[in-house]
Formats: sequence, structure tokens, C-alpha cells
Amino acid sequence: MSVFAFFIFFLQFPVGFLLTSYFDKEKRLTKAERCFATLILGPTTTCFILLCFLLILGSWKISIFCLWISLVACLFYAFSKLRADKITKFNFPYLNFHFLSSLSFWVMLILFCLYSGILFGGFLLNEEGFPAVISLGWADTSYHLSMIGRLTMADPFILEHPVISGQPINYPFMLNLLTALYQQIGFSLFSAWHLSNALYGVSFFFLIYLFGKRFLHSEVLAALLVALVFFGGGIGFLLYFSDLSLAWGNDGFNLLINSIFNPPHEYTHLQYRDAGRDPSEYGIFHNIYWIVPAISFLSHQRTFLPGIALATLLFIGLTAYRGNKNIWRWAFVWGSIPLFHSHSFIASSIVLLSWFFLDLKNYRSWFIGGLIGALLVIPQILYMTPSNLSDDFSFLRPWLGWMMCTHNSSWLECDNGVRGIDTNIFWFWTKNFGIVIWGWFAAVFFFFLYKKTNITKLFKQSSLIIIPSLLLFLIPNLVLLQPWEFDNNKILFYWWIFASVSTLIVTKNLFKNRRIAIATFTFVIILSTFSGIVDVASRITKITANHYGYYNKEDVKIAEWIKQNTIPNARFLTGDFVDQFVPIITGRPIYLGYPGWLWSQGKASLSNERKKNATDFLLTGQSDTMCKDGVSYVVWDRRLLTTYPRANKDKVLTSAKVVYSENGSEVLEILCKK
Repeated sequence: MSVFAFFIFFLQFPVGFLLTSYFDKEKRLTKAERCFATLILGPTTTCFILLCFLLILGSWKISIFCLWISLVACLFYAFSKLRADKITKFNFPYLNFHFLSSLSFWVMLILFCLYSGILFGGFLLNEEGFPAVISLGWADTSYHLSMIGRLTMADPFILEHPVISGQPINYPFMLNLLTALYQQIGFSLFSAWHLSNALYGVSFFFLIYLFGKRFLHSEVLAALLVALVFFGGGIGFLLYFSDLSLAWGNDGFNLLINSIFNPPHEYTHLQYRDAGRDPSEYGIFHNIYWIVPAISFLSHQRTFLPGIALATLLFIGLTAYRGNKNIWRWAFVWGSIPLFHSHSFIASSIVLLSWFFLDLKNYRSWFIGGLIGALLVIPQILYMTPSNLSDDFSFLRPWLGWMMCTHNSSWLECDNGVRGIDTNIFWFWTKNFGIVIWGWFAAVFFFFLYKKTNITKLFKQSSLIIIPSLLLFLIPNLVLLQPWEFDNNKILFYWWIFASVSTLIVTKNLFKNRRIAIATFTFVIILSTFSGIVDVASRITKITANHYGYYNKEDVKIAEWIKQNTIPNARFLTGDFVDQFVPIITGRPIYLGYPGWLWSQGKASLSNERKKNATDFLLTGQSDTMCKDGVSYVVWDRRLLTTYPRANKDKVLTSAKVVYSENGSEVLEILCKK
């Protein structure tokens, strides 16, 4: 790792400082808010500058040089904007330890340690130095590693899909581009991965605390909001106590202790529709799909990290500048979200629309911001939108209750004969969201229905929370937004943030007696986070267990030959396994990768067409379609033969030749007519 790598890395932040100063013209943000704004706006802007250079110049080396020039120019401009006395008369602030007596400090420290274990513990290196990833995020991480490999190795640079060659990347790729940049300047894949994750994940951890302070007006309540947002869950912990009781009855103290520290279930993820388990194993607690956010959204789903961090910064900025003529400046933050995370863009747009109608007196500034944001957003949306809308968006339809049940025959009624579903939507919501959803129901009740009381007036002041939360809850509970209904939870997570704020507001304002309030808050937090903390703690204590790799030494040897003997943009026909090493290590795009990823991105028909084409070629040796689609090589190994068991090597060799062999695995070059 070179000094140049660190130099480029730290040069991102003067850009973030300049943008923060521009957006926060009247310095309405706190120093802490400005600090974390700088941390995330710097890398975000760096990604867009780099992307422009790469698309124009097509070369990583030249683009990095131009990026370096741009960042240095921003550095000098940032220094010129600072007053001379702030630089020459700067004194290191006196450090005191009064914060050690603060309850909020200790709560935040404990929560940060728990989250750090999840954020950094999911992606490790095995004894051979190869990536090893926790089981829950194994498939997702493979896709991101494939994209990082493709972005890093593309020469000339093109935005080509890593697992369905020749197609654009209709998936938020900017965080992976940032990771690719860090690799290009000298960081290892392991370091680049965790650096880019940490910039946004850690920033979001503190930004949600600062967001909470603005609405809850209490450091302790803001810290409790962080606990709910990161570790909140439903009532699955009741099964945990049942498991402990069963362990005590079966084998006494030893099994009880083992079950406490090594619980047999994940209590925010108790479902058997996908896992094929026995329904009696979970009893009445089946069909809990939520998964504690620290694990589900804020670790291995890495594109969520920049999306939620940018959206939270946007919410803080808009709150600070509500009713102010300079609110339009924050449109630039909104306009940067789509290529980082689509669901965060949709959710933040819902919030912005709600807040616009709550700030109509300032409509001129909102319209200016909307125009600026549209100019930034529309090109990104057009790029991300698949060419065949009727095919790729055919899944959009009414769908009641998120994961409550399946609705293949009717959007309102549940399908018959499906195991592991619920028919009572309120019971389903309660199992998944626990006390938070009932706290939110209470907040909505006081806001709309309970008239002429002081408590109602207090809730009217929380309109910025209540109004958008309704839309964020209703839309993913009424409309199927992606082929897999589970993915609607990416919008629901934003509801969860607003609902958690609502729950704390309810508790704060209903109980004025200090002792009763403390007891109530304790009750709410324990019930809401017990399941999540058990799941997180269980994963941290088994940090090196349940991690799986993607390739072995033989795969690496083949990959090294491919990198040395094929052009960077050469296309390969391989097996369609999740752990396909070709795009991960070599960065070469493959003709057809894991179909599950493509299905979830609305590319099922194209995936099926590619599968048919590959099967025909491997059966007959007729290479016309492969050549037309630009496929130059075939990796003939166990993965390919498992995907295409009827592949006929003799037939294939009539239009291809073996160019490399390694322990039974071969690379074949397709002999296309030029």
C-alpha cells in the first residue's frame, strides 16, 4: 500500500468540506453534522467525478491522474476559503472527560461496538488469504465482488454487467466503483471493501443519532433511537425463552448455558417457507422475515450504506432549512442518490414530497430544488431503467401485507395450501415489528383522531415524521415493488426509522412522571431490541464460523492465466453458480451468471434466453450465437458441467480449441469467423 493511496483517499474530504459549506450556507447544521456530511459527501462526489472521467477517457490510469488534479485543486480552493486566522491560530482543543459521565455516551459506545462486529466481521480472509463471507451475505457479496472485479479490470472502461455480458449495469454500482478506485490506487480488496463500507456505515450510525436529537431534543433518546434503528425487531425473543426452557428441561444447566450463548435460532428471522423447515419448530412465531437491520440492511447489503447515509443527511439538511430560501441547495444531495441505491432514492423522494406539502409557503425554493434535482436524477433513472419495460417491470402489481402470505391468485386474499403464511395481518406485523408498530399506531391515532388535548398539539409538531411514515408503510404493504416481495423491506426500513422516532415521541409525551417514563422507556427498548441483540451477539461470538469462500488455489491458477492471456473485456461462458470465480478474480464478464440475481433485477426472460443459447451451443457445437453475443472463451470445469450436464465436449471442440488445462479444468477458445 503506497503513500499515494492514502494521499488520494484523504484528498476526498476537502471536496466534502466545500460542498458542506455550500449546502449549509447559513451554518444551521451542528459541527458534528457538518463533520459527517464532509465524510460522506467527499467520497460521493469523488465517485461522480471519477465516473465522468472514466466514461470520457476510457482509461483508469488517465482518469485517476485527472481525478488527482481535480482533488488537489479542490484542496487549494478549500484552503483559500478558510480564514487565515483559523489556520494560523488553531489550537488543539482542551480534552476533558465529562462525556464519560453521560449515559448517552455509554449507550452509543456499546451499540457501536456491536455494530462494528457485524459491519467488519461479515467479510474476512481465510487461511489462504481468499475472501470468506458470512452465510447470510454470501450470495450478495459474491455479486458485489463480481461487479468490483468487472469495474476494476474493464479496459477500455465500460459499464458492463458482470454476470450477463453485453448488458449495462442496471444496478446501483457507485459504492463498488469507489471500492474499485481504492483497489486501483493501491489498497487491497479487503482494505478497499471495508474502507468504503466504513465511510458510509459509521457515518450513518452517528447521523441517525443527530437526526434523532433534532426531533427528540434529548441525547439519551437519540441514543435509544440508534438502538431501535440498528437492533430493533419483533417478538421472536419469546421463542428464545422457550428454547432456553426446553434446553433446561432436556439437559439441565450445561445445555442451558450453551443455548444462551449459542441460540438455536435467529429470532428476527423465523420462517420456513424458504428454508424448508418443519412448521412446528417455530410454533406461532413462524413467518418473521424482518431480520435485525444491523445484519440485514447495514452490513452485507452494502449499497444500502451510502443510500441511507445520504438520505439521512438530506433529511437533516431539509429539517434545518425548513422554511428557508436556501433549502433548494440540498437538491444536489437528493440528486446523488439513485446510482448509489435505488430504494433509498424512492424512499427519500416519498419523504421529500411529504415535506414539500408541509412547507408550501416556501414553494419557490422547493421548485428550484426540484428542477435542479430532476436535471441530476433523470439521466440516472434513464440509464438504470431497462430497455424492455413491459418485461422487466411486469411484477409491479397490488400485493397486500408484504411477506404475510403469497398473492398469486388475488392481491387481497392469500393463496391456499401455502405453508408458513399468516392470514391475520395485524398479527403478522406484530410478530415482525413488535412494540414499535403499536407505538407508531398510537402516534398516528393522536395525530389524526384525538382532538383538543395538549398531547395532540405535541404530535402536530411531529408532522414531518408522521405524514411520510404513513406513505413509507402503506406503499410496500400494498404494492409489489420487485419480483421478490421480500425486497419491499428496503422501503419499509425507512418507515422503521420514522416509526421508531414516533414510538419514542409517544413514550416521551404520554408519561411525564420521571420514574414512570424511565420504566416505560426501559420496557420499550428491551422488548424492541431483545431479539435483534441476541441475533447480533450470537453472530459476533461466532465471528470466524459460518464463513464460506468462493474459490480455491486451482481456480486462482486458472484466473491468473486468464488475466495474462486474454483481453480485459473478453467474455466467458461458465457455469451459473454464485461462487463463479471468473468475474470475481479476473473481472471478465460472463455470458450467464446466477439466475436468482437476474430474476430479482427483472431480467428473467433474458436469463432464460441465454440459458437456452448456451445449452444449444454445448450440445451441438454450433457457435454462431456465442460469436454473435461476443463470447470468446469457455471455462470447462465442474461448475459448467453441473449447470449443463448434457454438454458434449467433442461437439464443442469442432468450433473451439483447448488453450489451457489445470487439473481437469480447461479453458476453451471459441473459433469465431472474423
